[in-house]
Amino acid sequence: MSEPDTGTRTSAKAARPDLSQPEDVRPLVVVVDDEPGLRRFMGRALQDHYRVVLAANAAEALALFRVDGQDIAALVTDIRMPGMDGLALVATLRDMGVTIPILFVSGYQVIGEAPGLLLAKPFLPDDLVAAVQTLLGGSGRHLIQ
Repeated sequence: MSEPDTGTRTSAKAARPDLSQPEDVRPLVVVVDDEPGLRRFMGRALQDHYRVVLAANAAEALALFRVDGQDIAALVTDIRMPGMDGLALVATLRDMGVTIPILFVSGYQVIGEAPGLLLAKPFLPDDLVAAVQTLLGGSGRHLIQ
């Protein structure tokens, strides 16, 4: 949930970064959900702890990984989405060689479907933050492999 850059000025003589703003070194989390309200809810819940990028579907998420994949620390994805679902998204990322922690979220009975950590909808903002903290601070057993 980034703001447009408004503080950096450059000139033809020398381009200098704006050092008045510290670089944001928080982990980058991609959140994928086809429901706009829930997607924004998850983004707001995580934004105080992480840098967050929202994607409306698997195709948008894949585009993010193709451009900024090396910077992405974790993925939070809905399982059931139109088109490519969260399970197919993870399989595609695996085929691309991506190995990051994933958190699946779902409002459906999907016991056994998720090959990683699962958070059942509905959930509270603190539940989501705690699950992502567990994911990023854990032993790595939730990695896409």
